[in-house]
Amino acid sequence: MIDLLSVLNGVAALSIALGAVFAVLQLRGIQRDRSTQLVIALFSQFLSELSEAQSVLFSEEFKDVADMRKKCSEEGLVKLAGFYEGVGFLVSRGLVDARLVVEFLPVRPTWERMKPWVLQYREKGPAWWTNFEFVANLDQRTDQGLVEAEKKIMERATKAFRRRT
Repeated sequence: MIDLLSVLNGVAALSIALGAVFAVLQLRGIQRDRSTQLVIALFSQFLSELSEAQSVLFSEEFKDVADMRKKCSEEGLVKLAGFYEGVGFLVSRGLVDARLVVEFLPVRPTWERMKPWVLQYREKGPAWWTNFEFVANLDQRTDQGLVEAEKKIMERATKAFRRRT
């Protein structure tokens, strides 16, 4: 015969387990909502502060990097790269959903236009704009490729940092 106390203990344990599952599901929903809100806030900042630099970047033809600097201004290029670097950092740390970023912001086309400038800028230090490059290449990789690419980027950044110190 089943003891009433055993039944109550079982019900209590089941209630705790179901409560934990419910809490995890709620936290996932909250995280997804926050990620979406953050991407929208980033897009809003992009529109208000960077749309002019982005517009010049895509409306002009450039003979070379010097011509790009002249037409876009070094300050505008640094701001754009810095914005995408920050976005890439958030994605690489899992704070923002990578799919939202790739689908919502023009990361890849911007990277392709700025790549010659970035490569020249890296002559100052190879760790510049690695998160920008990482997020720009997300839509071209499989999950395994993402892991390998992130490892390579972090290795390059670590080597560059060690050379400086």
